[in-house]
Amino acid sequence: MDQVSAPSEPSEAYLTEHIRDALERDPRTCGLEIDVAVEDRSVVLGGTVSTEERRSLVEEVVRSLLPHRAIRNALLVMDLPEPTQAEHLG
Repeated sequence: MDQVSAPSEPSEAYLTEHIRDALERDPRTCGLEIDVAVEDRSVVLGGTVSTEERRSLVEEVVRSLLPHRAIRNALLVMDLPEPTQAEHLG
């Protein structure tokens, strides 16, 4: 009799790339430089964002992808000033 094996969990590397891709595609979080690591069924988020709202949005995107994983949001909120004038390149 053949045994049916349970579907395997995606690899940590696959999940890491899947999360990074989702963060890049989401208009609320695209352009943010977020460090993502998947370790022992947990997602660890690192880096710096400009507001508490952005910090929460990053976690929201990840939670929508992996609702049953623990998320450790280690993003730091740094009050970054908005540019006062346009930067001229050339």
